[in-house]
Amino acid sequence: MSKQVQDAYIVAATRTPIGRSGRGYFRNTRPDDLLVAAIRSAMGQVPTLDPAAVEDAIVGCSFPEGEQGMNMARIAVALAGFPKPVGGVTVNRFCASGLTAIQMAADRIRVGEADVMIAGGAESMSLVPMGGNKPSFNPEIFARDENIGIAYGMGITAEKVAAQWKVGREAQDAFALESHLRALKAQAAGEFGDEMTPIEVVERFPNLENGGQAGEQATKTRTVSLDEGPRADTSIEGLAKLRPVFAAKGSVTAGNSSQTSDGAGALILASEAAVKRYELKPLARWVSFAARGVPPEIMGIGPIEAIPAALRYAGLSAGRHRLDRVERSLRRAVAGGDRHARPRQGQGQPDGRRDRARPPTRRDRRDPRRDRRPRAAPAQPEVRHGDDVRRHRAGGGGHLREGMTVSIKTATLDGVATIEIARPEKKNAITAAMYQALADAVGAAAADPAVRALLITGQPGIFTSGNDLEDFMQRPPSGPDAPVFQFMRAMIACDKPVVAAVTGAAIGIGTTLLLHCDFVYVSDEARLAMPFVALGLVPEFASSLVVPQLMGSVRAAEKLLLGDPFTGADAVECGIANAVLPAGEVVAHARRVAERFNALPPSAVQQSKRLMRRVQREALLEAIAIEGEAFGQRLRSPEAQESFSAFFQKRKPDFSKF
Repeated sequence: MSKQVQDAYIVAATRTPIGRSGRGYFRNTRPDDLLVAAIRSAMGQVPTLDPAAVEDAIVGCSFPEGEQGMNMARIAVALAGFPKPVGGVTVNRFCASGLTAIQMAADRIRVGEADVMIAGGAESMSLVPMGGNKPSFNPEIFARDENIGIAYGMGITAEKVAAQWKVGREAQDAFALESHLRALKAQAAGEFGDEMTPIEVVERFPNLENGGQAGEQATKTRTVSLDEGPRADTSIEGLAKLRPVFAAKGSVTAGNSSQTSDGAGALILASEAAVKRYELKPLARWVSFAARGVPPEIMGIGPIEAIPAALRYAGLSAGRHRLDRVERSLRRAVAGGDRHARPRQGQGQPDGRRDRARPPTRRDRRDPRRDRRPRAAPAQPEVRHGDDVRRHRAGGGGHLREGMTVSIKTATLDGVATIEIARPEKKNAITAAMYQALADAVGAAAADPAVRALLITGQPGIFTSGNDLEDFMQRPPSGPDAPVFQFMRAMIACDKPVVAAVTGAAIGIGTTLLLHCDFVYVSDEARLAMPFVALGLVPEFASSLVVPQLMGSVRAAEKLLLGDPFTGADAVECGIANAVLPAGEVVAHARRVAERFNALPPSAVQQSKRLMRRVQREALLEAIAIEGEAFGQRLRSPEAQESFSAFFQKRKPDFSKF
């Protein structure tokens, strides 16, 4: 029995400070102790969550041996003091181990196998060195030249990347200095405080007051709350004096390399049901993940391959220019050439952390269930330089917009890309941000070779009540590039079959978008209407062209001029819908129709759809443009203002004065 893909939300996130390995303040601190502190702190952020609801813990570790061996995840949750035993598993993907742990936890929730999960990572490079305590390479690595890169350390791969992309020593040093300066500035401003769990470090040393006799120890406790990596004494002159450490004539030094570190982090993930049950506030919605292999000798460029894939899974493949921007930005930061290596002002992390997305702070903890336009903010990268990770983290649309956090859900399963309008508390009324998310989702599905058909659905009992009037009044469509028109053009441009499943009300664009679907199935309780004139507006989405063609001018006048509502059976008779079904069967039937295209040759299907619509596409786009201009003028008209005012005041509009 298949399970419905659901959303997974991050509801708590924290990390310890990052200490320098070998000489830093965590040099004698066990990594599982750091992990326990992070888990307890994360749980403290969600006091309404029942600890007994936690089902499992997944923790990443690059070298799970020694002090961080013996399944550290299970040990940490046991020591954290949960009221019932919690399982645990430790996973290893080297530098991406912690991220992979989050992905695995999110996927458990998304497929319906868990409601609350712990995810995180921990590493002590002081106690377990890079490579582990007993590295042992498979001899076959050295038997063939193409395998030798497997044995390379990170320093050697950095030299290979620098050579291949011509990143010079001066550029690397300049980038390193900028990173230190920004991190120091952020520390001084307290930017890291809300994301960090302070750790008490107990230092033990011989008690010299009695000469150290009988092995007596003295202790000193201090609280650590800052990362140890940023160094105030860093200068371009000092960096230039350091010798290369990985290649005799290389350019990678201890000063322009990442430090070896000790630390831990933990997150709590929850399903939407758990979010509601325990009254949690999501910090982020897990949208997509991708891992890509690259030649091991240049493994540092892995993100260049993985990030575009993750963005496509998030619904961004339609905006190829955006992916190009990601790749260009990443190449600049990692391997883009001397002239690009130093970040410009306003580009990249102002705190010097380069490509790492930080856990959200308390200031960032906004509920993604509420639709709002992304606010202007200083640029901070998540998966690309120049975007604000705090306002985009929960998104999944064209720019990872917050409008897509919960209100537009997307999932691809068995060749069908499902796009769900999910704002039931507002009767699925569509905002500008939601239109952008819809446009991006349709474009992404159209471009994804794994997708054979699209399925558009609403919520049980409501497809959509049309435009969110308050949002439309505050952010009326301005020009042909407005999100609503992007969505309309994306629908018309889509060569893949589009199937719609309609239950309950389909008002305004809830009906007109059906005119551009290839298959429409409605419930026996569905009610459709196009009340544009009653709102002081004009028809949209080329309905002034298509409706008369489908129904004839007489019946079109009933639907467009009078705005008379009609049933699913009427929609079938008028040629808008294929069939009327019981409400509980509509979505399943529509999915079965969409899945039939998995058995058909995709190119033939798409070419046939283009041929079927070749004559009308240009006319549709022209009608949308003409209607859009008139619609914009009508939005500002006194009649529309009277209609909107009456709507919000819950009275009948009075058009007698016009």
